[in-house]
Amino acid sequence: MLPLYDSLNKNLVQFGVWHHSLSIDESMVPYFGRHSIKMFIRGKPIRFGYKIWCLCGPDGFPYNLKIYTGKDEQDVKQSLGSRVVNHMTEVIEKNSQVKHHQLFFDNFFTSHGLIQSLAERQMRAAGTVRENRTNGANAKLIDNKKLKKKGRGHFDFVCDGQVYVVKWNDNSIVTMASNYLTHEPVLQATRRVKGNSNVSVQQPFIVRQYNMWMGGVDLMDRLLSSYRPMIRGKKWWWPLFLNALNVSIVAAWRIHCAVNDAAHAMDHLSFRRNLAVCLLKAGPQLERHQIGGGIRLIYLKLYVTTELITTE
Repeated sequence: MLPLYDSLNKNLVQFGVWHHSLSIDESMVPYFGRHSIKMFIRGKPIRFGYKIWCLCGPDGFPYNLKIYTGKDEQDVKQSLGSRVVNHMTEVIEKNSQVKHHQLFFDNFFTSHGLIQSLAERQMRAAGTVRENRTNGANAKLIDNKKLKKKGRGHFDFVCDGQVYVVKWNDNSIVTMASNYLTHEPVLQATRRVKGNSNVSVQQPFIVRQYNMWMGGVDLMDRLLSSYRPMIRGKKWWWPLFLNALNVSIVAAWRIHCAVNDAAHAMDHLSFRRNLAVCLLKAGPQLERHQIGGGIRLIYLKLYVTTELITTE
């Protein structure tokens, strides 16, 4: 499956990286069989399956996918989150200008060392961070109990010249780190208080930016799950193969929406139906001139035919 996903990644960036804001997160491909790389993640919508690291734009367009195959013995000095981010950023360096983009990721990836190394490579990044990964910055910030007593909206921050760390009191204490964003300008956010009407609380600018641009991978997951092909197979690679087809269709639909205005762009379901009809009509020519044997086309016919049946 790795050669297939390598080929898919090349096609995803054939037009470059045109989104300004990018997010890095994990995605799960459902699989309930037995395999050494199958993962179990508690609390996720898809708990059992293959884990795939993803780099996506804010509208869910995927730029890079990497199947997690286990621990890498070649580079044990870096954490897993740092290795994933460094691998994803190589795609940006090869296909675009790093100064044109900003990266967002959650506390699984973020650390003081990673944010600092990205700053040295002139890459702008921000993300939530665990308190034990701030390189001592958490000890200089106000204690969590004291911050909670001050009420919602209060925050404290510290900066060493390269990495900015802020601790903000919302429903719970949120700690964030960045190499280019700060709390300024301080904005207002609406929060519901028990027994009272909505109230306005202070919100650092870094939090607003993170909430605005972080959800690209989650959006891609929702699009993939909306019309996920449910063709059953006994081979371990079958779900990954169908996922590659599904990702290709989501990416193609996002490009279709980008090049057409809202009045002429098709919705997700209509795009899939039109694509299925076009592929079925072009089937014999593709099988004779391009596929050679027709095995891949048979898989594709099974997929698109099932799409037409299950979405009626």
